Amino acid sequence: LNKTLLKRYNELFDEAEQAVTGNTILLNRVREARLPIQFAELEIARTEPITEPDVLKMKVDLFRQTAKELGVVHLNER
Repeated sequence: LNKTLLKRYNELFDEAEQAVTGNTILLNRVREARLPIQFAELEIARTEPITEPDVLKMKVDLFRQTAKELGVVHLNER
């Protein structure tokens, strides 16, 4: 994974979320499917200097909140 691919993946997930707006079940599936991408972003951020701490904090908070809301306690990286 790299920043260019992560940007594209996030664009696709944004489109998917918009496509299922109004359907909570499908929206939660999309949000759960996005968690590994969010985790990868956070892992990559650990290896780089922190230039935007507020953005990083927002990403961490969003990841934690989404995982908690969806009851996700484990991720499987493949």
